[in-house]
Amino acid sequence: MSTKENKRIAQALTEALHGGDVAELYELLSPEFVSHFPGIPQPMNREQYIQFNNAVMVAFPDFRQTVEDMIAEGNKVALRMRGRGTHKGVFQGVSPTGKQFEITGMAIRRIVNDKIVEEWANPDQLGLMQQLEIIPRRP
Repeated sequence: MSTKENKRIAQALTEALHGGDVAELYELLSPEFVSHFPGIPQPMNREQYIQFNNAVMVAFPDFRQTVEDMIAEGNKVALRMRGRGTHKGVFQGVSPTGKQFEITGMAIRRIVNDKIVEEWANPDQLGLMQQLEIIPRRP
């Protein structure tokens, strides 16, 4: 598979996550999919990943990510992204603040046979919590 096709698949996942298109997520993610996400002690499988994304979209219904850079080599695609949204629903037990935020993050997606089989994601969770005023910013 070409790096160009791998980039297309990696980008398609970002777009499918926004739309909540579960059928598209099942098409893009391998049944053996595993996601590594900071703060979650065990890797998420495909079902857990979809449930987690649904919870994010309930809490931040206008959340959108823009891929700012994408680099592919072999079967991996690295993405640098910027996300924006508004806290309108409960997020990890925190009531809606109504605050808008903008964060950056990076992800590496491993693709085998036209399916994403593994992802390592690193969003700016500290920046998110500070912008939502869940935790204070340092002076």
